[in-house]
Amino acid sequence: MRKDADIPRVQWTGLNAAWPAIQGFRMDRAPCKNKVCPGKVPHGAGVTLCYICTTFKTTKGRLPTNAEISQLMSKGQKLEAARAKAGPDPACGDCGRKESFIAVKHLVHHLAPGVLLCGACVMQLKAHGVMHTAEEKAKLVGVSALISRRRTEEVLCDNCAVPESFQLTRQHIYNAEVGQVLCSACDSYRRMFGRDRDPAYEIRLTRRLVRHSRTGTNSGKRGCQCIASSAMLLKLKTNMNTTTIAIPVRYCAKLAIYIFASTRSTKIQLQRYADRS
Repeated sequence: MRKDADIPRVQWTGLNAAWPAIQGFRMDRAPCKNKVCPGKVPHGAGVTLCYICTTFKTTKGRLPTNAEISQLMSKGQKLEAARAKAGPDPACGDCGRKESFIAVKHLVHHLAPGVLLCGACVMQLKAHGVMHTAEEKAKLVGVSALISRRRTEEVLCDNCAVPESFQLTRQHIYNAEVGQVLCSACDSYRRMFGRDRDPAYEIRLTRRLVRHSRTGTNSGKRGCQCIASSAMLLKLKTNMNTTTIAIPVRYCAKLAIYIFASTRSTKIQLQRYADRS
């Protein structure tokens, strides 16, 4: 190309003083000569100390200590130093969750200097000034494990083994009290009664309710009348209002249902329906 462009071959001595550029997407940098400083300096720049150490040595006549460097570093420099120390895919310094499990990258907080924290732990520090308790850490780890399982496999309820894809209302929930993944029905039952739901008993009860509804027998109690079997339509009567609602059959067994019907500005608590047969 030089011959075709008629460019003479000349030795440019001035280029010998140029900084050597390193090919790539970014310039590689060397560590600061101050051993306690996590800063970086460009290669070939003719300097061995970072900007913080150079400025401090010019004004104070000595190199800064680790505590002084932490005070002078910006938030971005502190985050960069913590990432370089933690390595690839760092874990949260509080709950231990990996950065790959969470959509948002780990951050640092001034109450925990030099420690990478996930977004939930940073918000905990901002709101309360303390780290998570052991129970809260277990809940965060369980939720992260459930999210990672959704990426690779079908999530089943640990109580009734129903797949998450069969849920019409919401996804499965991690119950930190028992350390299990439960569907919405099993989780609601445990929160209400304090024990696991029995799917086999509900199947027998549902069949009995369907049989009574087809024969016209009043299977409800305390003002509740089952008039259909497909969606378990329940007609609840009070002195002021009559309300008909559709409840899935899986919620009708051993489940206390409270319905609030608004009449003008007054909320009336209707009768409680519970199967006692």
